[in-house]
Amino acid sequence: MSYTNGRGYLPYITIITIIYLIFELSFNARLLDVVGGGGTSDNVHSIENWGRILSGMAVTIFIWGVFIMPRYNWSVFGRLVAMVVTAVLCVSCVYNLEKRLVTHFVDISTGEQRKEAVAINFISHGVQQGTINLAGLPLKTGSDASPSEKQMMAILPFYVLSIKDVDLKISGGIKTAIRNSLIDQGMNSQKMFEDIYMPFVNSMHDSYKKYSDIERKKHSIFLNREQYKSFMYSLFGGIPDREYTYFSDFFMSPAIQDKAKQALINTDCSFPISPKLSGAEFATQLWPELINCRTDYEFRSKLDHGPDSYKDGEIRSYIGRQAMEALVAPPLALFFSVLGALVHIFKSLNYLLKWLKPGIPLQRTLLIGSLASIAFLIGMRPNAVVDTSLYHTMANSVATYYPHGSMVAKGITWLIKMQSIFYPINEIIRKLCLFGFKFGC
Repeated sequence: MSYTNGRGYLPYITIITIIYLIFELSFNARLLDVVGGGGTSDNVHSIENWGRILSGMAVTIFIWGVFIMPRYNWSVFGRLVAMVVTAVLCVSCVYNLEKRLVTHFVDISTGEQRKEAVAINFISHGVQQGTINLAGLPLKTGSDASPSEKQMMAILPFYVLSIKDVDLKISGGIKTAIRNSLIDQGMNSQKMFEDIYMPFVNSMHDSYKKYSDIERKKHSIFLNREQYKSFMYSLFGGIPDREYTYFSDFFMSPAIQDKAKQALINTDCSFPISPKLSGAEFATQLWPELINCRTDYEFRSKLDHGPDSYKDGEIRSYIGRQAMEALVAPPLALFFSVLGALVHIFKSLNYLLKWLKPGIPLQRTLLIGSLASIAFLIGMRPNAVVDTSLYHTMANSVATYYPHGSMVAKGITWLIKMQSIFYPINEIIRKLCLFGFKFGC
């Protein structure tokens, strides 16, 4: 192949690579916001799709720069057609391959792993929402989190998965998360007392007045028997076998107790509910029982299931597969994003030097050495997240759990440190060059 004025196709492939790099770096910043900042499942799916498209473009640019653009024996039109066809094929193939890779990991997962994935996702979501605190790990969540904290949150599931018998060890934390989530949703003592307990007690006073009035008239020839029966069934679910002379007895009847429990926590419980509680008594006596009962119910219904129920074809198969995908897909998207960014930083610098300063001796070796030195310096930087004793414990757990775990732990540690430097740069690029483009989320 030949070059025109020593440049040839280099200006074009350099500009294309830099444009791609702008999108990749911007995407990496946005991906970290979504995956490490508690984004919704729809946002995560949307940005994963963008990641697969960008991975396809990365392969496309590689093929353009190596196999198509240097071929000067082809016509310009022929090269353009080849580039378009290559782009379509590469993007579609890589998109489907990355999607199949996630599906493959989900397919080969066991019922036990899917059960653990459900629990791990619950814990991760709880940490991101602030309903669970990791003692010893100073993590902020949401928009206030630092880049290192977001990166830590993004790969937290991999750390938790490395804990032996994880679903048993984190069950207490899960119940704490459920309890805190219920309180955040309105099950605090004051709100429940004012909005549910007292209105229900007052409505039962009204019902008792009607009940007492009907009981007094039940032997009267003027009482409509069908109306009497309808009222009793609506109140008690049948005709009671005794007459309630006092409101307290009426309220403590099984039917009214069931109504009270359904109104307060929408589930059954073994303890009685008194109609005579003050706000302070409700908060200290009844509310702890109610919140604990509802917490246990939520835990049983959502997470307390055997591993076999998560296998393919079983009742919780879909939930288990979704949880496993949520565990696998975001870290893979981050891995491919970081890999694409690093490769194309090297490629864009390499192309730029070839274009502007051709003939530099050992150009690639110098470039690789310089980038490796920068990577080494990043790895040596102190970091508030990775310097904690809890993080070291988690990293050791990864090192002993996964194949080549020591390298995996070191790589993740480096990523956490790297994001503290590159995320602010990537975010500036996203806002200035792409005008704050959010990649669909």
